[in-house]
Amino acid sequence: MSTAEALVHEVRRALSLAHWADYLELTKPRIVTLVILTVMVGSFAATGGALSPLLLFVTMFGVGAVAASASVFNHIWERKLDRLMPRTAGRPLPTGRLRLMEAYALGIGLGVLGWIVLSEWVNLFTAELALLSWCLYVLVYTPLKKVTVWNTFVGAFPGALPVLIGWVATGRPINLEAIALFMVVFLWQFPHFFSIAWLCKQDYFQAGIKMLPSYDPSHRWTAGMTLFSCLLLFPINGMLVAQGNTGLFFLVTSFLLNCIFLKYSWVFSYQPAEKTARGLLRCSLLYLPLVFMSYVIDCTLITPFFVSGN
Repeated sequence: MSTAEALVHEVRRALSLAHWADYLELTKPRIVTLVILTVMVGSFAATGGALSPLLLFVTMFGVGAVAASASVFNHIWERKLDRLMPRTAGRPLPTGRLRLMEAYALGIGLGVLGWIVLSEWVNLFTAELALLSWCLYVLVYTPLKKVTVWNTFVGAFPGALPVLIGWVATGRPINLEAIALFMVVFLWQFPHFFSIAWLCKQDYFQAGIKMLPSYDPSHRWTAGMTLFSCLLLFPINGMLVAQGNTGLFFLVTSFLLNCIFLKYSWVFSYQPAEKTARGLLRCSLLYLPLVFMSYVIDCTLITPFFVSGN
């Protein structure tokens, strides 16, 4: 093949829809979507909904780019481990559909883009928190998955930072309400990721990834942390109500959602099986968006309506 033909082949390959789909897969779009939604919640909570749509969009775009960059680097670091697990063996890097240098270029490009957007058009503190989240996820949490079963605890910090990033993007200082929102996301991650880890524990064990359910044959530690984190959500949501920006609607809604979450966690903890793990996983996927939706509705619509009426 001549140089010209090779060049034409590379251009066609780069422009193909399948190639772009592989790029998109590296960014883990579902995780990025969740990150963007928590950023939105933080911004709405900080301002009671009275925020600039342009500022919100720029913040979500910048944080989304940084989160996508972190996901790409996670794929890069774990490409050899992914080959060992049936669930991940078909990803773009293990299969060779994307070259390593392409992944590096994508990850660096997205990270730099996110930093520029946040530092230039939002504020420096927001950009610094986003960078901290990136570093904790890529440089600390990802390597720890081969070292200790407590990697989930470490990974919960960058997982919960986006809600704080959305808060500080508005210019408001971090207070108890912001910390409580951070804690909701932080605690939610243990039942969520332990249920996933239980379902995939054979894959993780085979690849040498030290997830707690794979190295906890008695299920005692997994059950204890799952239940403890669910129980702590009750006082944390109560702390949000005590700040005065929400009222009865969020109090009742969050209490009911916590009870349902606790029920599924209890069943999984005392009857660990594929059915109970999947039940807890589905419940966790509904819990966070629903509790945050009720929070945003209360703090932006219901409570302001009654306060203005008085």
